[in-house]
Amino acid sequence: MTEYWKSNAMHWCELCRVWMNDTKAAKLNHERGAKHQENLAKKLRDMSRRADAEKSEKARAAATMDSIEQAARKQYEADQQAAQEQAGKWVWNEGSGYYYNAKHK
Repeated sequence: MTEYWKSNAMHWCELCRVWMNDTKAAKLNHERGAKHQENLAKKLRDMSRRADAEKSEKARAAATMDSIEQAARKQYEADQQAAQEQAGKWVWNEGSGYYYNAKHK
């Protein structure tokens, strides 16, 4: 007999949130049990649903970003056109070596 008390090794099941002896037979018996199998199936269903939700959220975010980028591109082109109309066209003058604007010559 030993001089001090020594506890047995224990194993924690994350699915069922229970402690059991850390022996091969105890683990195998627990993993074959109905409650553990039910918890495992539930976790797999939840993981599948979560993956589907993330996939649809990612697709929705991509579609939203595309529509935002299209609107921004359209507005940018309109702004460029308005700036061009307001400032007039800049033309290169070979003689002076400068650009000039017919409005502001």
